[in-house]
Amino acid sequence: MGRDLNIHDHFGRYGKNLAPKWVVFFGGGPPRQMHPFEKWRGIANFTRDNYEPLDWWREYNSIKHDRAANRQRATLLTAVETLAALFLAILRCEYCDEEVVQQGWATFGVWATDVPIDSGEPYQRVLIESRFFAHPVGWCNECVLKHHGWGVADASRRFQRWFKEYEYDPDDN
Repeated sequence: MGRDLNIHDHFGRYGKNLAPKWVVFFGGGPPRQMHPFEKWRGIANFTRDNYEPLDWWREYNSIKHDRAANRQRATLLTAVETLAALFLAILRCEYCDEEVVQQGWATFGVWATDVPIDSGEPYQRVLIESRFFAHPVGWCNECVLKHHGWGVADASRRFQRWFKEYEYDPDDN
């Protein structure tokens, strides 16, 4: 089947798409926005030579290859960042689309009823939400301001509450 693929291959193929992506983590305590591929933001050319190592990936591999010697690296933050990255990778995989919808992770709602579909403006909202993570499709390059709202019928209450209360501007990073 050819050579084994690794994180450098993933970086080259999906890095540009994944770099701006974020998820909201609902794991007890206040919800937290997580950016597992943030180190890849701003990279102009996604080639093997430009690969920027991700902290959670480095920690994950050190634990995987020598659990006993690296057990102090096994932190909750590393585990959550790794799972957030896996969640985004699943959503990026075209082979998982149908299963994501069948599992009930995807909710679709109308963005705005007064915007014609052919106007070029976003018309439909899509939220992918599992037990621990939520990803508002298409919002990764947008500002989330306190006055924004997410429709009643197209998301969980916890996500709606987070979206209404949280303020995020990707240009501030």
